[in-house]
Amino acid sequence: MVRPRLRAAGTVSALALAAISAGTASAAAPGLVSVQGRSAAAPGPVAAQSPLAAAPSVQQARVFVDRAGRATADVDVSYGEVTGRAARRLDRGRTTYTTQITVRIGSRSRAVRSALLRLVPGRRYTARHRLRLGRIGATAGERLQVSVIARVRFDLDGRGGAEAAPVARRTLTTAALTARRLPRPAPPRCEALPSRVNYGRPVTLAVTCLGAGTEVHLAGRPRLGRVKVLSSGTATLRLTYTPPARRVAVDRIKVSAVNAGGTTAFTQALAVQPFRLRALGDSATAAYGFLTDGTPMTFGQFLEGCIPLAQPNNRCSSNSPNGVGSTGPVGWSDDFGLANNVAWPAQFANNRGLTGTGQFENWAVTGSVPADWDTGGYLNSTLESIVDDNPDLTVMTLGANPLLDTFLRGAGIKCAFTLTDAQLRACIQRFITSVGLIPHLRSVIALLLAAPDNRVVVSLYHLAVPASTVFSARSIGILFDTFNANITQAVQGVSGFGTRVFLMSPPHFNVGRAPGNSICVGKSFLVDGPSRQSQATQDKLALDPFLNFCGSPISWIISADTGIHPNVLGHAQFAAALSQVVTANGLMPALPPGPP
Repeated sequence: MVRPRLRAAGTVSALALAAISAGTASAAAPGLVSVQGRSAAAPGPVAAQSPLAAAPSVQQARVFVDRAGRATADVDVSYGEVTGRAARRLDRGRTTYTTQITVRIGSRSRAVRSALLRLVPGRRYTARHRLRLGRIGATAGERLQVSVIARVRFDLDGRGGAEAAPVARRTLTTAALTARRLPRPAPPRCEALPSRVNYGRPVTLAVTCLGAGTEVHLAGRPRLGRVKVLSSGTATLRLTYTPPARRVAVDRIKVSAVNAGGTTAFTQALAVQPFRLRALGDSATAAYGFLTDGTPMTFGQFLEGCIPLAQPNNRCSSNSPNGVGSTGPVGWSDDFGLANNVAWPAQFANNRGLTGTGQFENWAVTGSVPADWDTGGYLNSTLESIVDDNPDLTVMTLGANPLLDTFLRGAGIKCAFTLTDAQLRACIQRFITSVGLIPHLRSVIALLLAAPDNRVVVSLYHLAVPASTVFSARSIGILFDTFNANITQAVQGVSGFGTRVFLMSPPHFNVGRAPGNSICVGKSFLVDGPSRQSQATQDKLALDPFLNFCGSPISWIISADTGIHPNVLGHAQFAAALSQVVTANGLMPALPPGPP
């Protein structure tokens, strides 16, 4: 069964805004095998784009003048919705929205700033802002010109920067009203906390309430988890919620908001979701060379109908129902290859007990390139759907395509005939630079970090010496070293490296040749260790009479594709490396006992 994409490309998610007022409130080689002839798209953006909101709209203004000539202006402003998927993934504790309303009557000008309210998507909300202007020399009944500027600002990371500022300007004419008593404000109107929080990790949340002079406080602590109040009082309550240990459950907290118009109290449910692991990338993550039931691909099937299409559809991969010769749309199995336990993310998930509904999904696509996942790529909507799930951990390999095919079968073959290691590296680097590996990979990681609770692990590639290549084993080693150096540079240059982004390296897939410090069993020469290359590659290396070779019955790479992709044992090496990264960095808390 072909698993459909969760979202169509171009789908827009909106999050409506309303203002916190000073008055009443109304109403987004196959991993290692590639396809010749594919051109890389231009590098995409390096970071997730800031969300933009529709500009506010000034609706009306009323001016009240008391007996002493002091004026107060009530201005109604309608706020539009935030556009773009990123609006759904803003950090729930650090992102702030503010509105600034500036009113000028004659020579007197006043401004008010307040927080904004994130409410139901798809709707506009009107807020009434109250500004005390002082003496303006107006009398009751006098016709006044009121100039209003309404500006919306966003601070996405809590550092004080204004990423977007939609502005509305309007001049209205209104009659001054006698201010015996100003209209009473409406009771506070509060936004709801997110109904779902990630497993086992503290999260900072903010509750904002509409209404002049509103005070917001925690009214009741949760029954299961723990709460630490960071700040409370005017307009916003900020707190850190720590879910209960080793439990998936629904918790509740109580919030109270008070202003001159009354009291609003509500109880908010917080559903602690199970730990969620997601995977994406290319064939090294999709486990190319294995069919959906875990059956290994044969060499005949490889030639017959497993080589990726011009736009890869993930055929002949462990996480896909698309088998030999499939030309249908890109697809994923219902269990994403969890049951066959071939791909390293699936092995890790099974080893760690991530087998409950929705806990494991491997969206990797054999043959995909970084540009496919980046903004504008045909798999970007799939990435957006992963982000919408706000996973706890996302793992991937990405960047070897379309390069490896270029070097094995395309224009990159000329690099094999360079005279020195330095010339070889320079030749390889020119091709890597031409496809924008670093900017595309950085952009993909930045897009994944739009999920506020996500942690990302990017794996380097294993050393694979194909049986059919004009490159020597030594040159292939330099080739992979250069790939991995660029991936390392991309990952280490991402904001959040070491805290939210981590680099993983599989163990060395021994060639069975020098240089090395391992003595080949039964022989006297030193090599990098008993070969773990495919049997096809080992057979070829053993034929060279001029170079020592240490063969082995154990291989970590399949032979059906001439010796490129990991076999089940090879994927187990990746799974073990992931386990080390996860444990060393505390990326996965202890799971609940029994089924989640």
